[in-house]
Amino acid sequence: MQDFPRTIVSFIGAARSNPDVTPRRYTLTQAGTAGGVAVAVGDVYDHEALLSSRTQMVRDELTAELVRGDNDVVELHVYCHVSGVKVAPPFSDPNWRAQVFEAALPVALSAIHWADRDFFRRHPEYNRARVMVHFHAQETHYDRIAAYGWLGEYALDEENTTP
Repeated sequence: MQDFPRTIVSFIGAARSNPDVTPRRYTLTQAGTAGGVAVAVGDVYDHEALLSSRTQMVRDELTAELVRGDNDVVELHVYCHVSGVKVAPPFSDPNWRAQVFEAALPVALSAIHWADRDFFRRHPEYNRARVMVHFHAQETHYDRIAAYGWLGEYALDEENTTP
């Protein structure tokens, strides 16, 4: 088995000692300058990563929560800031930010699935989680919730994954 390109995975909170803890929370932030991503998996968000000076300046992080809702329906809720938070120029244009988030979502969702692949192997029912992306913005046309299919659609064929 090979690694997902430029991805650093860490388990935090109760997920360090209990690999099946739920709800599952994911924090995705930039890792280095080469387009890498850091994925923290836990029952809590990685507040240290969220409060880093780089994350606070650019606000390109994604957070996500895998939960069981009404009628035992499983959903992955993904949250991203399009506008309404302090962001350094030139990263503050909401139109540009919305486009960047939308373009990056398939890779981000694959990174989440890959980072927590052992959990999804043990609990395949979570692969049927509906993916709901919350785009938070002050402008009403950017402030929306969009369905992005099912989490299992973003699973990688590990034999074809290259470092």
